[in-house]
Amino acid sequence: ALFSVVNAIALRPLPVEKPDELVAVFSSDASGEDYGTTNYVDFTDWRDQQQVFTGMAGWGEMTLSFSTGGEAERIYGQIVSGNYFDLLGVKAQRGRTFLPEEDMTPNAHPVAVISDTLWRQRFGGDANIAGKTVKLNRVDFTVVGVAPVGFTGTAIGAAPQVWVPMMMQPVARPRGLDMFTSRNWRWMNVIGRLKPGVTLQQADVSMDAIAKRLQETYPKSNKGYAGVRIFPLQETYLWPRVRDSVFGFLTLLLCVVGLVLLIACANVANLLLARATARRKEIAIRLSLGAGRWRLMRQLLTESALLALLAGAAGLLLSLWGRDLLMALRPPEFRQLHMDLGLDVRVLGFTLGISLLTGLLFGLLPALQASRPELVPALKDEGSQRGYRRSTLRSALVISQITLSLLLLVGTGLFLRSLAHARTIDIGFDPRNILLASLDMRMNNYEPARGKLFFRQVIERVEALPGVRSASLAETIPLESGGASESVRAEGRTPAPDEPSEYNMIAAGPNYFRTMGIPLVGGRDFLDTDRDGAALVAIINETMAQRFWPNQDAVGKRLVLGDAAGKFLTVIGVARDGKYRTLGEKPRATFFLPLLQQFEGRVVLHVKTDGNPLALAAAVRREVQALDADMPVFDMRTMQEQLGTAYFVARTTATMLGFFGGLALLLASVGLYGVMSYAVQQRTREIGIRIALGANAGDVLRLIIGEGMKLAAIGVVLGLVAAVGVTRYVASLLYGVSATDVVTFAAVAALLAVVALAASYVPARRAARVEPVEALRYE
Repeated sequence: ALFSVVNAIALRPLPVEKPDELVAVFSSDASGEDYGTTNYVDFTDWRDQQQVFTGMAGWGEMTLSFSTGGEAERIYGQIVSGNYFDLLGVKAQRGRTFLPEEDMTPNAHPVAVISDTLWRQRFGGDANIAGKTVKLNRVDFTVVGVAPVGFTGTAIGAAPQVWVPMMMQPVARPRGLDMFTSRNWRWMNVIGRLKPGVTLQQADVSMDAIAKRLQETYPKSNKGYAGVRIFPLQETYLWPRVRDSVFGFLTLLLCVVGLVLLIACANVANLLLARATARRKEIAIRLSLGAGRWRLMRQLLTESALLALLAGAAGLLLSLWGRDLLMALRPPEFRQLHMDLGLDVRVLGFTLGISLLTGLLFGLLPALQASRPELVPALKDEGSQRGYRRSTLRSALVISQITLSLLLLVGTGLFLRSLAHARTIDIGFDPRNILLASLDMRMNNYEPARGKLFFRQVIERVEALPGVRSASLAETIPLESGGASESVRAEGRTPAPDEPSEYNMIAAGPNYFRTMGIPLVGGRDFLDTDRDGAALVAIINETMAQRFWPNQDAVGKRLVLGDAAGKFLTVIGVARDGKYRTLGEKPRATFFLPLLQQFEGRVVLHVKTDGNPLALAAAVRREVQALDADMPVFDMRTMQEQLGTAYFVARTTATMLGFFGGLALLLASVGLYGVMSYAVQQRTREIGIRIALGANAGDVLRLIIGEGMKLAAIGVVLGLVAAVGVTRYVASLLYGVSATDVVTFAAVAALLAVVALAASYVPARRAARVEPVEALRYE
C-alpha cells in the first residue's frame, strides 16, 4: 500500500510525450529558495532568449465559479500558455486544444479545455461537447476540447477540471493586467522541453546566464534573483516545497513496515527451524537415499517461497483497503489531493519481488541448517535421548526481534512525546470557538472598490448574528501551508548585506487581532476607518520590531513598502509573536496590512462565537449569500480542525508508529515465548532429572526465566545502541524532544523487559510442574 503511494508520486511516468525530455524551470532567490515561481515578463524573456529548449510553456493555478446554467460551483483550474498542450504532446480526446492565436490578446478568446472527469460528470460524456458554452466567473467560455483520460496536468494532486489560455487571465484570474507587465509579481510555473543532445547541466548554465543578464538589466525588480534552477519535470511532479517532507515521511513509514516484516520473518524462520527439527529423520532418509544437499535446500526454499507468495497475494488484496486508509489520513487541507493509486506493472512487480525476498529471508537459514543433519543419530531418531542443544541461530533470531521491536517502540515513544509537546507550543492566538469560511471574489469579477464594500458588509451582517462575538477577514489562516511575502524596510535604516529584503506579510480586516485573540503589546488593532483615503498603516510583530528598532517603541515609526520610491506605512501596533506557517518555525518577522487598503480577492472569514462554531455555519453562509447569491462559501471548518492539519505529521506518525510498534512488540513476545516453550519441550527429560536430584520449582523458574531474560537483555542493549544511531534522522520531525530522550529510552527498555519476563514466565511455570517419573518413564 505504501509503495503504491511512492509509485504514484515518483515512479509512474507522466502521461505525456517523451517525459524524460521535460524539465521544470524555477527561479532561485537570495533566500536560497530553489523552487520559486516567476513572472510573465521574465518568462517571455527566457522564452525568446533561450537556445536549449525546443519550446517553453507556463501555467498557473486558479479557482473559478463554474456554471452550465444552474447554480454556480467552485472548481479548480489552470491558466496556461497557448503552447502548453503542444509542448507536452497531449492530444484532446474530443475536439482540440488551444491554438497559438488564442493566447496573443488579453480577453480576446474565451475558450476552454475541460478534463475527462468534468466531461463525464457534468456533461454525461456528450460526444458533441466541442462548441458548447459554459460560464466561468460569470463569463461565457466555449469548450473546444476534452483532455485525455488520466491527464491531470504536471503537478500531482492538482487535478484541474478546466484549462484556459493565459491571455484570459483578466477574467479567469482577475488581478489586473499588471500580471503581464510587472516583474515583481511572481506567479507562474515554467516547463521546457530539452533539445536533442542538450543535457540538464547545459540547460541550467544557459538559463542561469539569461537570469543574470536580466538581473543586471532590471536591478530594481530582479535584484532578489540568485539565478535559475532546472530539474527533471518528473522530480517536481509532487509539489517541490513539500517533496522532501513527504518523501521523508513515506521513507519513515516504509522503514517501519520493513522492520515489522523483518520481525515477522524472524518469527517464521524460528517456526521453520522447529519444523525442520521435527523432520530430521525424513531429511536424513532422503540424504541417505542419494539426495544432494542443494536438492534438499531447493525443496525447503520452494516451500518457503510458496508460503511467501500466498502471503504476498493476500497482502495485495489487503493493500486495496490499505490505500483507501492512507488517503483517508489526509488532513482537511489536502482533501482535494488527487493521486492515482491503481495497480500497475511496478506495484505488481514490487509485490512479487518483496514476496520472493521475504521467502528467501525466512527460509534460507532454516534450509541451510536442516540440510546438514548428523545422519546416524537422525536415522535412529535419537534426538530426544541426546537432550536439548541450545541453537545459536534460534537465539540470534529472537535477539534480532527484540532489537528491532525496541527500535520501533523508541520511535513511537519519541513521537508520542513530540505530539504531547506540540500541543503545548504557544501558537500566539486563541483557536477556541472560531469558524473559518473561505470566500473568493475573483470568481465573480469583483473590482477592488466593490470587494472592499462587500468585506465591510459581510462583517457587519455576521457580527449582528446572535452568538457571534466578533468577525474579521484575513488573506491567510495561521499554520496553513504557503503564505505571502513582500519587500519592506524601516525608514532611514540601511539593511545589512545578508539581511533578507522580503518578510512574511498578512492582509487582515478590522478587529482581526481581537477576533483571533492575538495580544497587542503596543498600539491598536485595525479599524473600519483604515481604508482607502486614510493614512497607510501596518501592524508588526515583536520579532520585526526588535529587528528594525531594537529596544525602541516601534509604534509611530514608518516602513517603506517596496523599493525606495514605495509606499510609507505608519506602524500603529505591535502584536505578540506567533506561529504563522509551521509549528516548528523559528520566530518569523511578520507585518500585517489592512485588508481595506490592500485588497485581496480570496479571503477567509474568521468568526469568533460564544459556543460551538459549526452551529452558526448555516447562518454565516446565509448572510454571505444574501449579499451575493452567486458567491461560493467553501472550506468551512473550525480553527481547531485547522490546528489538526498542523499536528498532522506528528499525530499520524505517532499513530502509525504506535500501531506498528505494538505489532512488533506482540511478534517479539510471541517469538520469545515460542523459543522458550520449544526449549522447555526439548528439555523435559533434563528438567525431570534436575527435579529428581533435588531441584525445586523456584530453581527451575530461575533457570528458564534467566535464559529468556538473557536473550532479552542482549536484544535491549543492541536496540538501544541502534536507536541512538537511527533516531537522529527523525530529529527534524520532533517538537521539543531530543532524538535521544533518556525518559523514552528508559521507559521502552523497561516495557520490553516486563514483556520478556511475561513471555518467559509461562514456559518456565510449565517446566516447574514437570513430573520426574513422567519425564523419565522411557528410561
